[in-house]
Amino acid sequence: MYRPESMYLNVELQTPFNVIPHLNGRYRHDFKTDSLTSSAYLALSENRPLINGNLKITQEIVDISLNTPQNRYSVNADMKMKDDTYSLSGNAAIGEKKITIAMEKTPSSININLDTPIKGYERTQIKASASRKPYHAALNIQTSYLFDIEFDARLTGQRFDELDGSLTLKTGLYNLRNIRISMKNDKNFGELKSHVEAFWTDRNGITIDASLTKTDCSLTVSTPWESLRTAYWHVKYDSLYTDLVVATNMKINKETVYDVNLKVNIFGDTFSLSGNGAIRRNKISLVMVITPFSLNINLVTPIRGYEKTHIQASVSRTHYHAAVNIQTSYLSEIDFDARLTGRILDLDGYLRLKTGFDNLRNIRMSIQNENNHEESKCHIEAFFTERNGMTIHLSRTNMDWSVSVSTPWKSLQTAYGKIKYTGRYPNWIVTTNMKINKETIYDVDLEIDIDHDKFSLFGTAANEHKKFTLTMEKTPFTLNINLETPIRGYENTQIKVSISRRYDHAAMNINIQASYISEIDFDARLTGHRIEDLDGSLTLKTGFDHLRNIRMSIKNERNLGELRSHIEAFYTERHGITIDASLTKTSLSVSLSTPLKLLRTAYGHVKYDIRSTNFGVATHLKINEETLHDVGLETRFFGDTFSLYGNVANRWKKFTLAMKITPF
Repeated sequence: MYRPESMYLNVELQTPFNVIPHLNGRYRHDFKTDSLTSSAYLALSENRPLINGNLKITQEIVDISLNTPQNRYSVNADMKMKDDTYSLSGNAAIGEKKITIAMEKTPSSININLDTPIKGYERTQIKASASRKPYHAALNIQTSYLFDIEFDARLTGQRFDELDGSLTLKTGLYNLRNIRISMKNDKNFGELKSHVEAFWTDRNGITIDASLTKTDCSLTVSTPWESLRTAYWHVKYDSLYTDLVVATNMKINKETVYDVNLKVNIFGDTFSLSGNGAIRRNKISLVMVITPFSLNINLVTPIRGYEKTHIQASVSRTHYHAAVNIQTSYLSEIDFDARLTGRILDLDGYLRLKTGFDNLRNIRMSIQNENNHEESKCHIEAFFTERNGMTIHLSRTNMDWSVSVSTPWKSLQTAYGKIKYTGRYPNWIVTTNMKINKETIYDVDLEIDIDHDKFSLFGTAANEHKKFTLTMEKTPFTLNINLETPIRGYENTQIKVSISRRYDHAAMNINIQASYISEIDFDARLTGHRIEDLDGSLTLKTGFDHLRNIRMSIKNERNLGELRSHIEAFYTERHGITIDASLTKTSLSVSLSTPLKLLRTAYGHVKYDIRSTNFGVATHLKINEETLHDVGLETRFFGDTFSLYGNVANRWKKFTLAMKITPF
């Protein structure tokens, strides 16, 4: 197979800009078995070179160079790579100001030298190194402006109890001249000891000593702050078969903060906890016993009003009984008792809550429920004082339901409601009656008839002053509603809905008539089962100004390989939007007209031609008969030659582009 030894590319571009009237570029690439070499050159003219560069790659080295041979400014760069090591050197100059950089990197180190004209940073040197056996990292930074900065970190040991490490940071900054952190762990005869230091000056720092054994743990901290010169914390624990004993204390600046002793016992289903302690000079004691059906707590604290607290609770599942008693120095006694017996249809229960708060001294609730096949009764009481409370009585006899309520509030001293069912499926008659303070609110009568897919309803709701009437009929494709009310403007309201559908046709119509508003009529239709056959319309008529006649329509038509679409959307007789579109294998055009002054008309056209070796595109856009842009683009392939021609024009300027590429 033939393989060329080199490739050559020349690009020439002319523009209408004064700054860059002419641009010339050359690129050359050499193919060889043992190396790869490339060079590039870019210039404004023969006497004004902009940039040139070279690239060389072999099995052992990568060499890159970049130059900008200008009198006013220049850039030179050179990079070399070999195995895991690479180096970079370069400079950039603008007039008499120059920046120079040199960098070398190996797998375990990096060195950087930087020279700049910036005051204070004329010379900067950075050195860094790292290793994993043992873990060690070092960093050194030197600049003309800053003091010498040096960082060093080391860590040895394979397990946590053998760790030994240090971290050092030296700077020239005040109070941060010598920062050092160290840690050392040591395990001996079952005891793990740790010593940690963190110093940010020669004298100011923190030390931590910790000790851990199977039965105790201690921690000692010393700092340079007066409020926390020393801190000591100690925990001692002893675990037996059924008991756990814990003792802990904490001191700050040799003053006891707290001292606590706890004992936990678990025997069968019984859990008990006893303890005593002191916080500063305040003593606390706690005794708690928990069984599956009881809880007892005795708590003594120095908190005023809660010097002594006693809580007792019990639960019984035989009759679903629960009791809670709480006694404290501050609060009066609180006593809670609840009991529930029977099944869901024959419930009998009560709840009592006694407190020392005014208006809540004796709260009681009770429920009694009786039920059989023909009759049901339920009586509920809820009293929050001896005299003030609520009663609710529910009763059912066959299909007659009634409810009566009495309360201490004047606006609702008594309430009564009744519902009665007569008839059988599919014909029902329902009558309801509701009274508040013996005054009838509404009498409601309903007649319901169901016949296969048809449903009808007739109902009235009335009192001494007002009457409402509702008639509704529903079939699978129609719905008619008539509503008569005493409300002004809505004395008579009619709603009619119809729906029809077939394989390629769907329609819906909604008509609303009311005394207050003008007639509202909605109609929608759609035919066709493919996108190129769609034909539809939507109409909405109302009595509102500017919305008296809203209509939308769409029509698609396909003829001799051309798809045409026409869309209209009008919100008055004259004001609306129209869109016409045409699509073929080689072109697409869209025209738009609106009532807006800024966009009376818009026209867009795209023409394209796709062949085996050529490709061409032309676009054209107009708004209000004024051309916005005109674009043409054509590509050609002939053998190994590729050509590109293009132009872009608008109202003010025109751009052209010509490019040809060959293998050499």
